[in-house]
Amino acid sequence: MAAQLIAAAATALKREVGDRSKFRDSIRSSANQIQAPRGQMRFDRYQQVIHSVYVMKVERQGNRLVNTIIDKIPDVSQEDTWKWWKK
Repeated sequence: MAAQLIAAAATALKREVGDRSKFRDSIRSSANQIQAPRGQMRFDRYQQVIHSVYVMKVERQGNRLVNTIIDKIPDVSQEDTWKWWKK
């Protein structure tokens, strides 16, 4: 996921990645263009990833154990979950 994000940001800047602030902004704006394992992602104001979290359980299907999604919690943010930097 990180490599996809860096490649998308570098491509958007036409490989001119010398300016750190422009590259950082390009990474933020490129987040919605990549295929992350958990689906769509974006960044909060502290550059923490906001994405969906899946609640799973292991079930036996025949002779195999498989993960089954039992719930999806959309747009989970560390800022809202932990609130440690709002003190």
